[in-house]
Amino acid sequence: MRITNIMMTNSMLTNINKNMSNLDKYYTQMASGKKIQMPSDDPIIASRALKLRNIVSSTEQYNSNANQGISWMETTESAFKNITSILTSMSELCVQGASDQYKEDDRKKILHQFNSYVGQLESEINSTYMGRYVFSGYMTDKPPILKDAATGKNTLNKEIYNDGNYVNIDDVLDKVQNGPIKEANDILDQIANLNGQIAGGDTSVITQRDDLIDKLKDTISATDYEIFVSPDKQTIQLHSIPTSGGGGSSGGSGSTGDGSITISVDLINGTTVNHITADKNTAGDGLDFVVDGVDIDIKIPGEIIEGATHVSGDRIKLEVGVNNYIDINSVAPEVYTEEMYSELHYFDKVYDYMSGTLSNDDIDTYFGGKPFSELSQSEIASFDSNLRSQFEEMITKINNFNSSVTEQHTNLGVRMNRIYLIQERLGDDNVNYTNLMSKNENINYADTAMKFNVANASYQAALRVGMNITQLTLADFL
Repeated sequence: MRITNIMMTNSMLTNINKNMSNLDKYYTQMASGKKIQMPSDDPIIASRALKLRNIVSSTEQYNSNANQGISWMETTESAFKNITSILTSMSELCVQGASDQYKEDDRKKILHQFNSYVGQLESEINSTYMGRYVFSGYMTDKPPILKDAATGKNTLNKEIYNDGNYVNIDDVLDKVQNGPIKEANDILDQIANLNGQIAGGDTSVITQRDDLIDKLKDTISATDYEIFVSPDKQTIQLHSIPTSGGGGSSGGSGSTGDGSITISVDLINGTTVNHITADKNTAGDGLDFVVDGVDIDIKIPGEIIEGATHVSGDRIKLEVGVNNYIDINSVAPEVYTEEMYSELHYFDKVYDYMSGTLSNDDIDTYFGGKPFSELSQSEIASFDSNLRSQFEEMITKINNFNSSVTEQHTNLGVRMNRIYLIQERLGDDNVNYTNLMSKNENINYADTAMKFNVANASYQAALRVGMNITQLTLADFL
């Protein structure tokens, strides 16, 4: 085989380029510190790098979640410690209040101090972390304890308490308007259209119209009224369910012989449709339904109520691992129960009674209807004796409350210990996975430098040898 000069030149250039490519590869690795620059350089390393990076990123996020959870729980623990201290002080006050060394004026002062402790305890229940209430479950923007604007007294937030369930009326209204109300109005439109066709002589749609009326009766399920359809199928009226008392009156209503009240409301009148509407009632805790200006009471389907119910007792769960969740908060209804609120606030009423600021209704309910200022000396002595007994009873109640709070505090401590262990494990995992990621992606500088030097020596040798080959010309042989 004859080797030509062009063949030798091409071979030389190929080898020089190959050496230059190796030299550039190792130079780039040393400059970047990474084994590959693009996934195509080594798909296996690239795919493993993506997986490890995702794991490291997740571990860092889990660790961040754990840190937030610890901060939240430390705030809660501080509140628990303060609550326990307050309850202890309240118990000591009750011991003083139960002593026969004091008179009613002294006990009144003790009551005032006791009530200030109750206010401080409720302030702890409203503790916040970064502007969020720690005892409010998921509803962290709402305080468990509200101040009544009219009386200035602290009250339980119905959205947090009420057995953990609170129906958002705005949510219910939206679901009702887009559910049964919309469906009923759509049916009314269809019936009115068919009534118009029947009035025009088309009797083939009577059955279809009657089926729609039956459907409408199922859609509108009134709790206080029953639906009446006129014989000509042109008018639907609402009748109240007969009452045992019989008779009665209502705006736009007429009493019937059977004791029921007929509400003069036409849902359908010929081809005219009087649509149903719904709005919040004046109290903001229910719905009013209106047809042609007359209120009716339409039963809201249970699934709509269920869909609008918020379970405030649910705890916030932070994900601190793959499918590993931990509760970070305690909830007010379990820490500061409704019973606890009621018992502690009774002394608030006693103080107001002795101060002459208690409402007449409460005086009738709790103190027999006679103001404190009108009590005789013997009645005051009897009242003072009863108050001493109540202080004695309160000591036991507060101790029970303290035990309940301690139980919740202990539960929090168990969860804190767990999250500390999880945080420690996440730190170890982060080190391990980061080390694996480094081994997968990063170069060994000593090894790469050696390979770079070898590639550089090969490149320089190729250049020198190539120079010796290509510098010869025909003139050298003449």
